[in-house]
Order: sequence, then C-alpha cells, then structure tokens
Amino acid sequence: MNQTLSLPDDLFRMIEARVETGDYASATEVVRDALASLDRQNRTEAEKRAWLQQAWREGVASPNIGAFDKDRFRREAHRRLSQKA
Repeated sequence: MNQTLSLPDDLFRMIEARVETGDYASATEVVRDALASLDRQNRTEAEKRAWLQQAWREGVASPNIGAFDKDRFRREAHRRLSQKA
C-alpha cells in the first residue's frame, strides 16, 4: 500500500540529504527509521515515567523515616561515588 505524505520543504531536504549521503537507499527508509526511533524514544519515556510513578507511590506509602539531613546525604553520596572511582 503506497501513501502520499506532504512535508515542509526543510524536512523534505533533510530526507533528501540523508539519501544523497548514502546513509539510506530511499526516502522511505529515512522515514521508516525516523518513526522507529521515535517509537523507541516514546516507549523509553513511558517506561521512565512508569518507574518514577511507582517509586513515588512506594515513597508515599513507606513509613516516615524522619527529617532529611542534607549534610548526611551529601557525605553518603560522596562516599558512594568515591568507592566507584
């Protein structure tokens, strides 16, 4: 099934440039690859969002661990980073 697609001139030139450099054999391949990349990016962002939402729910549901001590947090972060180096 062939479809016609209208694009602004700047996007069309971008596609043509990718074909002319030999990165792709056709405009169809450029568009197909771009859409696949967009789909992967959207899925990755959705996974990150789901993870953050779950972490938030778990944090809200967890018992109160007391006041946040930023100095202790900073020392612990530095300690952990120095162990990785």
